[in-house]
Amino acid sequence: LSLAQLQQGILDGANYIIISIDVQGVILTFNRMAEELLGYRAEEVINQCTPLLFHDPEEIQARASRLSEELNRPIDPKSIDVFTLAALHQNAYESEWTYIAKNGDRFPVHLSVTALRDENHNPIGFVGIASDLRQQKQLETERQTLDFVVKNSTEFIVITDLDQKIIFLNQAGQNLIGIDNEITVRQTYLSEYLSQDCLGLWQAEIIPHVFRSRAWEGEFSLKHVQ
Repeated sequence: LSLAQLQQGILDGANYIIISIDVQGVILTFNRMAEELLGYRAEEVINQCTPLLFHDPEEIQARASRLSEELNRPIDPKSIDVFTLAALHQNAYESEWTYIAKNGDRFPVHLSVTALRDENHNPIGFVGIASDLRQQKQLETERQTLDFVVKNSTEFIVITDLDQKIIFLNQAGQNLIGIDNEITVRQTYLSEYLSQDCLGLWQAEIIPHVFRSRAWEGEFSLKHVQ
């Protein structure tokens, strides 16, 4: 097994898009995940294209404009400088971009760009490692939607730890028990808001039932503190 084969095996086994370029921006390596997610074959882009091929032109233009203002000199949006200038002055430059696949599909990535240097510390190229953010973005959207539904629900929704200390109580719940301060709520226990009749039911039946990994359904009454 040659060193080149070993290096290619490592690149192709990675679950990230890994692309290296020379100092002019021409693509030198294009791993298997880059082929899979971007839809280009390695031989289509190596020694022929720059990463500008699959970047959003509007994002490139916006980044070039910001860099021009920061550095007080014009940055050509058609050059590779929008990716490499920051990496030359940092160990790694990280940012979020939109990639556009060969078939037109767009997806967000987190891109880390690192400068490659020779023994004299002169730059000889750059390597970019990008992770696909689609699943993360989807989860964030779902979580935000769930948070909105829970917070704005008219139903009483409470989350406690194993000791029944309140971790979260939605606005409807706060209104029901008469507390409008979330910090105050988080310093109390759910049992403090149960009526005396329900306290025994809570301790003797509901909690043991839930601890047996079963949902409990029924009625119980709460105290209004104000």
